[in-house]
Amino acid sequence: MPLLISLLTTMTACGTIPFLIYFMLTRLFDSSICAALRYRILKLCLIFYLIPFPLFKHLTLRLVFPNTPDNLPADGAPIYLDQTIVQDGNHFFIASIPDAHKALLAVWMILISSLMIHQLYLYFRFRKQMNLTCTPYTKYHALMKELCSNLHISRKISILFSDSEASPYTCGFFRPVIVLTHAVPKSGIKIVLLHELHHIKSHDFSYVCLA
Repeated sequence: MPLLISLLTTMTACGTIPFLIYFMLTRLFDSSICAALRYRILKLCLIFYLIPFPLFKHLTLRLVFPNTPDNLPADGAPIYLDQTIVQDGNHFFIASIPDAHKALLAVWMILISSLMIHQLYLYFRFRKQMNLTCTPYTKYHALMKELCSNLHISRKISILFSDSEASPYTCGFFRPVIVLTHAVPKSGIKIVLLHELHHIKSHDFSYVCLA
């Protein structure tokens, strides 16, 4: 139980401390940290928040480097040592994982899987609605091709137009789509496309879904 509590505390700290460090740095050096660096740091913090690195490290060490005892059983009967190693008279060791740690890992996998399924459901529902309400926009195909070449983006990207006053946005994992609206003036098309292409190049949509 103390080890389990220690693991839970460590995982909580692993996910929280990077955000606290980021918060303090932005308060102390607000004018010195550019927006691009802030965004990269936040992505790194998100990774530490979502993935239980201390648990993975602990399980890996238990499986790869088990603690072996000094005395071996003489009668060949298996013995169990702190639920970590099973040892018999043939010097055969099997590293095992305590049930509490298995349960902790299972809970994490179930939660992550549930969140991913929910996010995928919301995404496909939104994508379906978007395809019904938006129309293909090929007017700026040449400009789009030029901008993609300048940014070294080889992915196929489509442009749609939405008859609304909402802000333009980008969505899509494998087939990104840029949606333009009436809120974008003709004079600002190039700037908007550049902005959205940078989002696509940085895979920001995937990070937003994870967040």
